[in-house]
Formats: sequence, C-alpha cells, structure tokens
Amino acid sequence: ECVRDAEQKIWFDRHGDGLRWKSFDPRSGVATYYNYRDGVLSVADLCVRAVESALSRHSGPEVRFVGHSIGSQLATRCAALLHHRGHQAAPMRLAMLEPYFTKHHLWLFRCVGDSIGSKPLADEISTDAGVEDYAAVATRDYARHLWEVKGVVVEIYKSSVLTEMSQFGDPNAGLQQFSTYVEYQPHWCGGVLPLGDVDVAHLSCRHDAAFPVYFLSFAQPSRPLVAAPLSQGAAPGSALAACPTP
Repeated sequence: ECVRDAEQKIWFDRHGDGLRWKSFDPRSGVATYYNYRDGVLSVADLCVRAVESALSRHSGPEVRFVGHSIGSQLATRCAALLHHRGHQAAPMRLAMLEPYFTKHHLWLFRCVGDSIGSKPLADEISTDAGVEDYAAVATRDYARHLWEVKGVVVEIYKSSVLTEMSQFGDPNAGLQQFSTYVEYQPHWCGGVLPLGDVDVAHLSCRHDAAFPVYFLSFAQPSRPLVAAPLSQGAAPGSALAACPTP
C-alpha cells in the first residue's frame, strides 16, 4: 500500500511477475493479494483495453480524460497510447487534478514493508528511490507530445502544497509550459493564513479538493474569453513575450 509502488504499476511490471493487487472483504475484514497476469505490462495497458472495449464504436464530439493525483499519470499515458493506436476514442482534452509524482517514500506516504534479502519486514520504512524521476519525465514528455503533435488540450489544476513543493514530491513544473494552469485555494479545508497553505494537518483535504471543485465547476457559466495582451506593451523584464503557455 505504497504510492510509489502504485505509481510504478502505471508504467510497467517492474519485477515481471504480474501486477499485484489487493482484494478486501469488508464483512470479514480479510485482505487477499493477487498477481494479475493476463497479458498486460502495466495498468495503462489495462486502461487502453478497457477504453477500446467500452468505446469501440465511439462517434461523439469529444472524449476528455481526467486524472487525480497519480491517476493523472495514468490518464496521460493511456491517452498517449490510444492516440498512438489511432483509436477513435482517443481524448482531445486531458485534465490533471493535483498531479502527484513521488519523490520521498517515508511513512507519510505509507511506503512501509521493505525487504532485506527475501524476507519482508513489515515494520521497516522504505526509502527506496524506485525509478527516481522516470514517471515525472515520461508524463511531461507524453503531455508535450499530445499538445504539440495531436492538439490535445492539457489542463493542470492544483490545490495543495503536496504537488507544489519539492519537500513532498516532484512538482514537475515543466508541465506548465504547455498547459493551462489553474490554482485552487480551498481555504474551507482549514488552517490559518499565512500558514494555512502549508498546513500539513489539512493536506489530505486540500489534495482531494481539486476533484469536487473541478467537477462542480461544470455547473457554473464559462469564464469570458479576452484577447491576449500585446507583448509590446509588457513591462520591462516581463515574461509575457516568451511565455510558452498556450
């Protein structure tokens, strides 16, 4: 039950023995682990298989993928694979809500149960770097390709320091260079400003807030479009002229 391990499954079967998953019976409270070995190499491959099965005859105007936390990685890679296969349901919009990329793997992120040799140690803390920044770099490259080559509109929504500060994970700031970036301020989660924005006690609420705020915004009127400002009128030193954000 480690964010890092779940993240890796999005991209590949690291040990080549199938994708490990947990079944939990709420009545008995018994958890059972299984290895999924049905000819797939990653959770992203399962996503592609599911979309192709469910939308094999899709003819609608648009498909949009939305991913939250590490699910943003899954949405991005699944979208890229569908475009590579030329599937009619390949999305033309991609929204990442609080896209999270692991960096530290201490108890805060439930990465316990490392092993020494062949014996698992349930009470050990794992600081294994895993695949380091592979997921962050790969997601960034896929998203850039989707925008520049396939014309997929990429949107990023952040609402907590979990995805904004390097102390908690990899902010992957490069994603903002070719996406529309929105920052939510869910002050209703608690915390007293100016320390409220870094209040770890309410971190979970702030991280989860992007999900309901994004979908509830569908009921609100669209924001008015304004003409892009002229770079000639920018103040000295302004980044307006060189800003790559579409």
